[in-house]
Amino acid sequence: MRGYPYKFYQLTSQARALFDRNDPFPADAWQRQDARVEKTGEVAELESMPRPE
Repeated sequence: MRGYPYKFYQLTSQARALFDRNDPFPADAWQRQDARVEKTGEVAELESMPRPE
């Protein structure tokens, strides 16, 4: 296994406000899509890994 990713990206507060204002990614649509994707064990493990605060 390659180990956990070591780079993380975060939106700035200005970018977050822009996304919230325009809502380009409706949560319910993306959650439905995510639920349909078959994930490998590696992807499932990476999704559950700890992330920086």
